[in-house]
Amino acid sequence: FYNSLAVPGDSIVTDYFLSDDGGASWTSPIPAFGGDKAWTTVDTTGGIGDGHVYQSWANAGNPWGERVFTRSVDGGLTWSDPLALVPAPTWGSMVVASDGTLYIAGNANYERSVAVVWRSMDAQDPSLEQPTFDLFAASFGGYQGTTGNPNLGPNPQGLLGQVWIDVDRSGGPRHGTLYMVCSVDPTGPDPQDVRLVRSEDNGETWSLPITIHDDDRNAWQLSLIH
Repeated sequence: FYNSLAVPGDSIVTDYFLSDDGGASWTSPIPAFGGDKAWTTVDTTGGIGDGHVYQSWANAGNPWGERVFTRSVDGGLTWSDPLALVPAPTWGSMVVASDGTLYIAGNANYERSVAVVWRSMDAQDPSLEQPTFDLFAASFGGYQGTTGNPNLGPNPQGLLGQVWIDVDRSGGPRHGTLYMVCSVDPTGPDPQDVRLVRSEDNGETWSLPITIHDDDRNAWQLSLIH
């Protein structure tokens, strides 16, 4: 699965490309709605949603307005009409838990001091025309990093990290625990820290943030996950 930005005219959308031979060949572009800062994930749980492809994006620069989520129940060949999520989970990512629950994380529609998590327990059900979502919030104790100043920070134009979300699928004592990480500008002279929060109740409540690096607290710290 390859998800790519496309820029027809003045709008930012996405095209999907599929390969079933390890990337040796690819389909023609498949229009997938989408928009700027799009993120995608695939259900590999083996449940009723196995093979579903999910996508969300920021609501600026695309023709869909507040409609920032779509899914494919046929492996990326066709895509549902976009669904509105207000506030939009912006500059973030998504994950599918072992039970097929979908989580989408980001800031609250450019309100960079508030993280939001949208949870859908039925997006995995292909018989539903539109999945339903619950909204929860968390705080990293700072502002999500971005800069457009070429003389400030490690990225001269754009983001200084996204809101990353993942889930424990280990089968161990923390199975199902959700984790979010983000680079944020905390109070004071420190320009950037990496903060982590976790949820042990399927995203409904979140821990207080902790700083997860132990080196210079007055340096630019960026979060990358994989």
